[in-house]
Amino acid sequence: MDLWNETKSIPISRQMVWEAYKKVRANKSAHQALASVRENCWKTDWVTDLDIKGFFDNIDHAKLMLAVEKHVPENWVRLYIQRWLEMPVLTKSGELIQKQGKGTPQGGVISPLLSNLFLHYAFDKWLEKTDGTANFTRYADDVIVHCKNKVHAERTLNAIRSRMKSAGLELHPEKTKIVYCRDYRRKDKYPTVKFDFLGYSFQARTAKSKKTGKLFLGYKRYKTSLNRAYRWLERVKGQYPYLFYHWQVGYS
Repeated sequence: MDLWNETKSIPISRQMVWEAYKKVRANKSAHQALASVRENCWKTDWVTDLDIKGFFDNIDHAKLMLAVEKHVPENWVRLYIQRWLEMPVLTKSGELIQKQGKGTPQGGVISPLLSNLFLHYAFDKWLEKTDGTANFTRYADDVIVHCKNKVHAERTLNAIRSRMKSAGLELHPEKTKIVYCRDYRRKDKYPTVKFDFLGYSFQARTAKSKKTGKLFLGYKRYKTSLNRAYRWLERVKGQYPYLFYHWQVGYS
């Protein structure tokens, strides 16, 4: 059964809102996501690093409203959400751009919740039902999927690409990649052995054993360059200018 069309209604709760809200706040939950990725990299050898091309601009309104209707029984709330989605955008040049049935309001206070609700059905629940062996970590639209081997990673990526297409989305052809977590235990050769997630890079690095004091090649995370981190922060600030109070009053 398609997850979009399940008829069972699930009333939305404070806990569901809070869980969705945490996924886009760069606070404790971001560190939890990083810790989850690091731990899974130790357990599994392969990673599928997903990048959804123009995610916030391409969320299908019809499919999103199906998800909303599963959790919001009040007709007046659905009406306002629908109006919010369909509201045209006025650019600085004075041009009025219509939504054409897709996209969430960039910077809208409800956009983080709606986008997470969309991916909850477009990706999270779908992958849990179709492949219980693939662990994944998602923070907003940044997704890392951990796979047992190369064949599993390739099969999973093809399935995800097809799923995204059915949801009206597209994986970025250059930024989406399969990564081998190469370290002192995993010595096979593969061209891509590094990936970035939430301002950190994951790759093989020399580390010191706490038990023996000897150096070894481990798979670790480290901060990327400050310029790249600032670019990431500016992208988040542009999409969600009302996430933090000091952003609302004009402070960086």
